[in-house]
Amino acid sequence: MYQADFAAVKQKLAGYGVRLDSEDLRKIEYVYRSFHSEGLDLRFSSLGRNNASQYPTFESLLLQTDRAGKLQNYLGDEESFQWMKQFEAENRLIPIVGDFSGPHAFKAVGAFLSKNGLKVSTFYTSNVEYYLFGGPQWAAYLQNVRSLPLQDKAVLSAPILQAPVRLIHRQLPGIAPHRWFRISQRFSPMKRPEEFGSTGMSSTASSSPFKQTI
Repeated sequence: MYQADFAAVKQKLAGYGVRLDSEDLRKIEYVYRSFHSEGLDLRFSSLGRNNASQYPTFESLLLQTDRAGKLQNYLGDEESFQWMKQFEAENRLIPIVGDFSGPHAFKAVGAFLSKNGLKVSTFYTSNVEYYLFGGPQWAAYLQNVRSLPLQDKAVLSAPILQAPVRLIHRQLPGIAPHRWFRISQRFSPMKRPEEFGSTGMSSTASSSPFKQTI
């Protein structure tokens, strides 16, 4: 079944008209095989750093709940699964390679959205900001974010690496200890780069970002 399913994946990819060489297919199969062989035990690992044990398994991520005890992943209920299935089937997931502080990617995306009457509802940074903050690229990154057309209630979502556990536990009693947390907060008016902390959020925000931890 593995071989048959992977053959179907290659056939689907061929239908997009993108030419893939043998090295491309090898890397795609590596990813596909990882999901097949590791299943729910799959977890992130940085090559050569032997740090996989610091990250959660796919199973543990699927079992995480919000503060109300509700599962919040796409397999948590039928409606969420069908939404994600349709999203993928309609090819709405569009990968874009770009530099967060570069002169082109953000502005091109912003121009496309504006031209089509679309606005950003959620902006997830992953840990990119940790490589930009404090350097010359930080101001350029903020300018790029400003170029995006945002919904009135647009949300910025970013991780806190090596989270200050004691502080979080004081504000969120009952939350299990984790090495990483993800915080979500509505965008504050972006005025000057110096108004932003290391997660890109306004230091003058009226509420603590920890109170909105997901």
